[in-house]
Amino acid sequence: MRCRHPSVAGARRAMTAAVVCGLSTLGAYAIGPQGSAQPAPEGTLVRLDVYPVSADGRPLTDLTAGDFDVREDNVPQALASAEHVTVDAAAAGAPAAGARPRVVVIFVDTYHLGTEAARALSGPLARALDEATRAGDVVALMTPEMSARDVDFTPRGDSVEPVLARLREFAARDAARLRDPDLERFQACFPEDGGPACDEPSGQPGGARSGAAGSYAGVAREMTARRREQRVMAALTDLAHTLDGIHDGRKGVLLVSDGWQLFRENLRLARLRPCDQPGRAGRRGTDRGNRAAQRSRPDADAADRTICEADRRRLAELDVQYEFKRMADGANRANVSFYAVDAGMPAGNRPQEPSGAAGPTAGGPAAALRTLADATDGRVFAYGEFDAGLAGLMRDLSSYYLLSYRSTNTRADGGYRRVTVSVNRRGATVRARPGYRAVTAGELERQLTRGAQAGQTVGAGAMAVQAAIAALAGLPARAPVRARVAYGPAAPGRVHIWAVAQIAVAISREGGWLGGGTVDASLTAPDNRVLAAAEGALGGGERALLMDLGEIDAPRTPTTLRLRVQPRGEGSRLQAELALGPLGGPDDLGVPLLSRRGPTTAGRYLPAADPRFTRTERLRLELPRPAPPSRLAAALLDRTGAPLAVPVETSTRTAGGVSWAVAELALAPLAHGDYVLRVSVDGRDAVTGIRVVP
Repeated sequence: MRCRHPSVAGARRAMTAAVVCGLSTLGAYAIGPQGSAQPAPEGTLVRLDVYPVSADGRPLTDLTAGDFDVREDNVPQALASAEHVTVDAAAAGAPAAGARPRVVVIFVDTYHLGTEAARALSGPLARALDEATRAGDVVALMTPEMSARDVDFTPRGDSVEPVLARLREFAARDAARLRDPDLERFQACFPEDGGPACDEPSGQPGGARSGAAGSYAGVAREMTARRREQRVMAALTDLAHTLDGIHDGRKGVLLVSDGWQLFRENLRLARLRPCDQPGRAGRRGTDRGNRAAQRSRPDADAADRTICEADRRRLAELDVQYEFKRMADGANRANVSFYAVDAGMPAGNRPQEPSGAAGPTAGGPAAALRTLADATDGRVFAYGEFDAGLAGLMRDLSSYYLLSYRSTNTRADGGYRRVTVSVNRRGATVRARPGYRAVTAGELERQLTRGAQAGQTVGAGAMAVQAAIAALAGLPARAPVRARVAYGPAAPGRVHIWAVAQIAVAISREGGWLGGGTVDASLTAPDNRVLAAAEGALGGGERALLMDLGEIDAPRTPTTLRLRVQPRGEGSRLQAELALGPLGGPDDLGVPLLSRRGPTTAGRYLPAADPRFTRTERLRLELPRPAPPSRLAAALLDRTGAPLAVPVETSTRTAGGVSWAVAELALAPLAHGDYVLRVSVDGRDAVTGIRVVP
């Protein structure tokens, strides 16, 4: 199931032992007269993976959409699709093109796993992976110190040995010689054996006292523990986001960890003592005992107190439970399930709870693993159940149904939606994720703004207009090269894509660029697979180039357009990237091509990647369509969404087998500022933001 993040306040109120959500793509919303979110005719598109089995425990493989009964808060939902995803575990070789491979990532939580447990696990893990996986499966390994960009998501060969090398490397470490730079730095600032030595008012007439011994006991350890948990949550969030781009089916994470305390805010940790106050009027003690204490702690004297105090305040305010919930929400959004391994470490080897902590999760650190597994439809298994647990994970990835429906609840309120699934077979049961957290109006606006910044059409409601204007505000004032993508539906399940590269005026006048340059454009998936590519040449004096990347299967996951521009003469290569969402969805009109004509274009329309134009230019917007539209209209709006009395000409044209819906207008009547061009194609609207500059 796929989901959006809840609001901060709502998430804190709703943090329970069961973390749930499951929202995939955005519904359409409008803003009412008082700015409140108002429902539009269509709700959110929800996707969820389910496992129906017969009364005798056998998987049901012959179901259709009509066999499922899906209810959201007990309200029946009409299924848009019901796909049975299967992977033949006995087949050899890589999966066929377009298939969803089985994806397993082994996440070794090196911050919360002892070396003894790692040594004990490395052998059984190697054996279990060799037995449970096959060529074509994607098997990878990640630790909290790694970025998801560093993870190799290519299908494995005949052995998982390279994946396990990192685990054995960790297990072979000499624990006695390990250094923790964070802990050492924090202990230098906040020594375990006492607070700072300074003269403090005693409150007694004529009396003074020094900092109390032991006032920093446990501070450095709690700060270190909090930072470690924060880094683990950030790494798992990054991993889930990356897995979202592999495919829209189910993915598994084998989590090897002793668990987490899930710290909450602890303002006692941040409380300053009198000697901690920056610029305090009191002076450091000058007696012999104080000087001796200072000599015994040279590192503390050298540490930057400002940085230490900033770290202490930030970590004291950290709510790891909230970060944990956001991470689980993101995993559900990406259809990622966690299968946690309880390493079974002896109690004496488990991480010690820092003094002054806000208190562990009920049930101890391992309870957080169970919560995460339950929330993402995963499992927790002990060390002795390793083989059976991993085999169950691979079975879950091998056969399931992927359902989708458009919710009848169109409120953007961040509320929890409980989902139940059943089938019309006697005695059958269905395993599924229990629900999802709805998007809030603020989150929806941010999602739309990010899409509008990439040029993607986002509907035509008042919120979409606001997002288009907000995207213009985020444009960099200067960029050596800018990128834009244009695409539209070509056939069922397919899109036609174009890329535009535009170099800055100042760059085009430099010596190396006077003879033009070459441009490479590629559209890639999150795992860096190239989905489409093209090459082109900039002529001498030219600043912009349009390249046809061709027709491809509509990507169901986020994509990235990458440009590399090289001058023909001497000079540095320029690069630009444009982050895009999935392309060619059922509600996706596409992205229009922008062109400009003016005094500097010799009477020709030239492609534009920059949505900024001058009053001396004429703007043309072209939206690719699979067939000529039967109804076409366009209007120019101001930044509030009000129509302007500026004529916009519309027409259609066909070239190279592609139909285009065209809108043109002269910019001379406009003042400098931001505007929105609304285009209606066969009753469906889309908006594009433009800026008129001096």
